[in-house]
Amino acid sequence: NTAQQGIGGGFDVVLRSIYVDNCQNSIKVGKPNFLIENSYFDRAWSSPTHHGEQINSAYGAEGVVFRNNIIAQCVGTTCIGNYPVLNWSIYNNIFMNVSTGNGIIGASGSDAITNTKIYGNTIINSKKWLLYQQNPGAQVSSGNIVKNNIFYNSEAGLPANGGGVIDHDYNAYFNSTNVPTEAHSQILTSDPLVNPSQGDYHLKFATDSGLNLGAF
Repeated sequence: NTAQQGIGGGFDVVLRSIYVDNCQNSIKVGKPNFLIENSYFDRAWSSPTHHGEQINSAYGAEGVVFRNNIIAQCVGTTCIGNYPVLNWSIYNNIFMNVSTGNGIIGASGSDAITNTKIYGNTIINSKKWLLYQQNPGAQVSSGNIVKNNIFYNSEAGLPANGGGVIDHDYNAYFNSTNVPTEAHSQILTSDPLVNPSQGDYHLKFATDSGLNLGAF
């Protein structure tokens, strides 16, 4: 706890069932093929030196899988990213109480999010976008997919910012703002979560069927 930065080095690293709390940069991923799963990342904080990314994507971090995790109370630049995010798979996570500058999964400077799959996540009380693929004018992002996610009381916009078109559809939205137009989206009129204020994020009822994504 109260650490400045945890460094993740080496290739083909598996990080599983960890708990991180009150940290500026929790994990710095600098090599290909990390797997981060079944973990809880709580209370990031920001300073002029380290901007509070829970998962910081250093150059060379390609093909990372981030799945079945919870990120809560994330502040700073972004929860995941900052530097290039290339060919990541980010799925089945809960992101809640986010108040970052560049969204939940985001790039800064001239870097970009590219060829990244964002599937089946639940976004709760987020003041910023799920995906901020690049800053305006960078024009290098492409190939990003956002499908089968649930937005709950959150900012739901997906700004392209001059980059490639974001492939998004089959998402569900409850009490959210800037909901994008989708052919198969679901606008929920009843609260779908059992008791989010007490940490119970199970669904009260089934949402519409999402897209069958197959194996990935």
